[in-house]
Amino acid sequence: MLILLLMACQSEEALRADFNAVQCQTLERCDDLQALGYSDVDDCISRLDAATEAEEPCGKNFSVDNAKVCIEGWEALTCEVLATEQPAECQAFCPE
Repeated sequence: MLILLLMACQSEEALRADFNAVQCQTLERCDDLQALGYSDVDDCISRLDAATEAEEPCGKNFSVDNAKVCIEGWEALTCEVLATEQPAECQAFCPE
């Protein structure tokens, strides 16, 4: 519950960083880091953070709700579904 309260106050940049960390931690839990070319969680986070910094920010269009649901969805993913599914909200951080 405390995590959700903290996430409600976060900026787009902070939520995207949380998303990158959760992705990398999930990939590590599922033993997929090396298969995707990452040496460890820190390497994964660094590379995803660099890619995120290169993206255009959403600004006013950023959906905090979608970001929170996406992060929670990644935390809940089972390794069996990881290869085929991602929460739909992860595709909608910047809804039109």
